[in-house]
Amino acid sequence: MINLSISPLCPKSLCNQSLKKAISQILDSLSINDDISVVIEDDAFIKKYNSNYRGIDSPTDVLSFGSDEIDPETHNRYLGDVIISFEKVISQAISHNVSEKCELLLLITHGILHLLGYDHDTAINKDKMWLQQSKILESFGCYNNGEQ
Repeated sequence: MINLSISPLCPKSLCNQSLKKAISQILDSLSINDDISVVIEDDAFIKKYNSNYRGIDSPTDVLSFGSDEIDPETHNRYLGDVIISFEKVISQAISHNVSEKCELLLLITHGILHLLGYDHDTAINKDKMWLQQSKILESFGCYNNGEQ
């Protein structure tokens, strides 16, 4: 199950229910059947989480919080939460010269990959993560700009 929470402040052209289908496609491309939550909020919302959990008192574009809980009723694993700032999506789309949709899909993909254990802490890990991002984004007609 995909739980999608969208701030009412997020522009409807960017944040709409068709995102569930896109998230489902991302999960399918990674052969993931786990439950996940994706939250799209503003900078103030994500700043609180960034400050509380990472000790960084500023907004960021995407945060991932992993979980391996099992739903006792469905026996599905809960992969975790991905939180995205729609304000960062908009500003980064401009600076990366991509559509807001592609930037949002990049951040969703990036967050999900972190939940799956991918990281960009070394050059080798970054190359692996970027390769996965690129494959997924290309399936949406987007590209990985490498700026993540």
